[in-house]
Amino acid sequence: MCAESGDEDLIGPGLCDEGTRVYVAAVERGRVSKGELTRCLVELGLLHPLSDHSDVWVPLRPSSAVIRLSRPLNDEIKEREEWIHRLHAVLAPLEAVYSATQQRQQHNWLIIHADPRAVEAALEECLSGSREELLLTQLGNGGDAHPLTLTYGQMQPLFRRGVGSRIIYQHAVRFNPRTLEFMRLVSGRGGQVRTLPSVVDRLVIVDREVAFIPADLELRSVLEIQHRGLVRFLADVFERDWWQATPVDVKNFISTSKESMSQLQHAILRLLVEGHTDDAIARRMGLNVRTCRGHIAKISKQLGSNSRAQLGYLIATSGLLSWDTVT
Repeated sequence: MCAESGDEDLIGPGLCDEGTRVYVAAVERGRVSKGELTRCLVELGLLHPLSDHSDVWVPLRPSSAVIRLSRPLNDEIKEREEWIHRLHAVLAPLEAVYSATQQRQQHNWLIIHADPRAVEAALEECLSGSREELLLTQLGNGGDAHPLTLTYGQMQPLFRRGVGSRIIYQHAVRFNPRTLEFMRLVSGRGGQVRTLPSVVDRLVIVDREVAFIPADLELRSVLEIQHRGLVRFLADVFERDWWQATPVDVKNFISTSKESMSQLQHAILRLLVEGHTDDAIARRMGLNVRTCRGHIAKISKQLGSNSRAQLGYLIATSGLLSWDTVT
């Protein structure tokens, strides 16, 4: 019997070797005696008695057993499907509210992505269809996890399709090993990288048809713009910055870094005179606050300043701000 043979003798779900042998014999002979029965054959319903008290058992078609045994599962599936239908009915009014609100917000050309995962999905969909050129303005501070900060992995499929790319950073990234490695990889695939003393914020333009920009001060929600006129305007702004930016020579980072250091300090000087706080200057320059304050301290020492007010006066009267930073 099955109880004696153990689970290790099972050759299928609940069917043991002895049960298989007895069932085959029943099919061939048309019957078996009650003494030959195994528990698995009875439980699976593969044999049944000719009458209530008969010692003769006859085989049933296995498909009949499947129908009988699966009936509880089918009933459960039906209940689950009914539950899903009820859930759809309950949430349908909210779906209508959500869709109507999204339609009002989008205006057919403007989409607000409030969640980083939504931004990632929208970018992935847009980049997967790109065929011409990707334009990026990035704030590279070494630990940037903003959803509009593209990774090399995200850009690789574009390179394989021959899509061009141009990226603008702040000068400060020339001193960041992670960003330098990223620029080296991008340049090796035909991408171009330039830097400016400072950039306003992140910008992603795909094929001059779709643009992505931050939507709020927290820099988490993002606007997806599909208005041709507005996207063209943003592309023109990028082009202006591009021609004013300094090309990055990936084969000669050392000399380029020395050149950009003076430009970086000059940009900090100008922002200081304009009254920006250390935090604001650091963000505009793509530096952490500690590094930014280090540059300010170095400038103060060079000018012989003993206070922030004196530093502003010395900068304004030193003639340093008349230095042309465009190369």
